[in-house]
Amino acid sequence: MAQIVRPVQGKLQVRLPYRPSGKNYGLLKDICGERTRPAWNRDRGCFEVAREHLVKLIDQLPDAIGRPIEVVLHGATQTKCVSACWAANPETRWECVCSCAGSKHGTGNPLPTEISSELSVETEYTAEKYQVHPTD
Repeated sequence: MAQIVRPVQGKLQVRLPYRPSGKNYGLLKDICGERTRPAWNRDRGCFEVAREHLVKLIDQLPDAIGRPIEVVLHGATQTKCVSACWAANPETRWECVCSCAGSKHGTGNPLPTEISSELSVETEYTAEKYQVHPTD
C-alpha cells in the first residue's frame, strides 16, 4: 500500500509501489513541483520530500496511482511543570495553573524529564492513521 508519513520533525516519508524507470520520482516531481528534489532514503525504503507538500500529495496521489493511500500523522503533546508547583503546598492543588493540572502539585517530584532545576517536562507521542481513496 502507498503511504505518506508525517513525522513529528523532518521531511515527509512517501512509500509507493515499485514502478521501474524512475516513474515514482517523476510522479513526485509532477505533484510537488519541478523544483522539488525527492530524495530516496535507502534505510527507510521511502522517498523524502518537504513537509509543505503534504496536502498536494494527499489530494493528488491516490488518483495518480489509482489506489488508496495510508496517511500517518505523528504528533506530540508536552506537559510542563515548574519547581514552584512540585514544591507547593499539596492543599493548594486546586489552584494549580501549570500544564500538569495539579498532578505534581506539592508532591516534591518533577515530571520525568528535568530541563533545569526549575522546569520539568513529559512528552506524549501520538500517531493517527487515515485512508484516502481515489476519487471516482
